[in-house]
Amino acid sequence: MGLWSWFAAKPAEPEPVKPKKKICCACPETKLARDECTTLNGPEAPQCQKLIEAHKQCLRGEGFNVGLSACSSGDLGQASSAMNRQQRDKQSQFVGITGADSSTATRCLEAASWSVEAAIDYFYSNGMQASRSASKRPDRDAIHRLFLKYKDEDDEDVVGVEGISQLCSDLGVEPDDIVVLVLSWHLGAEAMCEYSKKEFEEGLAELGCDSIDKLRAKLPTLRAEVQEAAKFRKIYQFAYLFSREKGQKIVQLDVALAMWDLLLPVTRWQHSEAWKDFLRTHHKRAVSRDTWNQLLDFILNTAPDFSNYDDSGAWPYLLDEFVEVQRKELQQQPPTNGMDTS
Repeated sequence: MGLWSWFAAKPAEPEPVKPKKKICCACPETKLARDECTTLNGPEAPQCQKLIEAHKQCLRGEGFNVGLSACSSGDLGQASSAMNRQQRDKQSQFVGITGADSSTATRCLEAASWSVEAAIDYFYSNGMQASRSASKRPDRDAIHRLFLKYKDEDDEDVVGVEGISQLCSDLGVEPDDIVVLVLSWHLGAEAMCEYSKKEFEEGLAELGCDSIDKLRAKLPTLRAEVQEAAKFRKIYQFAYLFSREKGQKIVQLDVALAMWDLLLPVTRWQHSEAWKDFLRTHHKRAVSRDTWNQLLDFILNTAPDFSNYDDSGAWPYLLDEFVEVQRKELQQQPPTNGMDTS
């Protein structure tokens, strides 16, 4: 058989699988796991390395050629010397999230046609986080500059109401968003509506956030902590101490009710509104720390119809009275199972 005949008879090699979707939309499950881990622990963390590799493998299965140092290699073109304002904003956002240097950010963004999400995928999928050896340690000077930006005009050592309001605006959240309470817990704030210089700077350093972009990128992780039972308990208990006025040992009723609005929506506890109405009608006084803390145990251990509530247990008297009122109301309600009881 001649050479030409051999080539003609040789089976054609299969064409490489072409991606059916954009890289930013592929493998959402492994992408979410990777992003949450790297945001919380940094991409160099061993547990994150496994998730990064798992996302790479998933992308390869979707037809993407990942694994090479795409963002740092020269074949992606040199970083543009002149960028427009929108591109500079995207570069800043990319740097804030990944901790990469600006030249790497620009190359990755150019490779991804200036899609921030796709560029971040390229960055992690191609191992570029390995070049961030020094980025795990937050820039203390940058954190101090943030403090100076938000500090109170009348008190050099405190971020006050106006500063916190501006911080929330820069983060894109409302001051009464529960994520602000979670952030305050991480900062170890001792009083509502203010952060001391030590709380602000030490807390952000502990979170690994030395820029607004990094802190904004961590908000989904902070928000998700209220869904973890152990962390929610800590946040819930912190909220009581956080809500006290300076010099006071107990929390005023209106403040407690507002905090329960935040922590105990009806989606978490179906009797939340009934509890608050009960306090407005029957209590009308400040809430003790014992009542606050034991309410959570009550919620976790008591059946929705209160059938397993132990009247002789060591519950606060308010809970005894609340259960008594609710049982009477439940007995007065018509059956809801659709059966004819006549």
